[in-house]
Amino acid sequence: MHKSFREKYIFTLIKAYEKPFKFKSDVLTAYQLASNYEADLFLGNECLLSPLGYTWEENEKLIRNNLGGFFKNYRLLANKDFNNVEEII
Repeated sequence: MHKSFREKYIFTLIKAYEKPFKFKSDVLTAYQLASNYEADLFLGNECLLSPLGYTWEENEKLIRNNLGGFFKNYRLLANKDFNNVEEII
């Protein structure tokens, strides 16, 4: 399902060997963070990205489905700052 860019959602980011991190942000920022940290990204029970668990083709399909047709890989590599998101405790 294509997500709205302006709307903020509650995501779960799971980095290797770390506790899940819940945060609220827009979908592009969430994908950028997950991509930079090679982390799994979930929206509820739906896996939106799994760099180490899925093949590149599977991840690319998920990205295109959720970010739309303008997807360019370099756009995912632009955000490493967790200060741009609201942590959910």
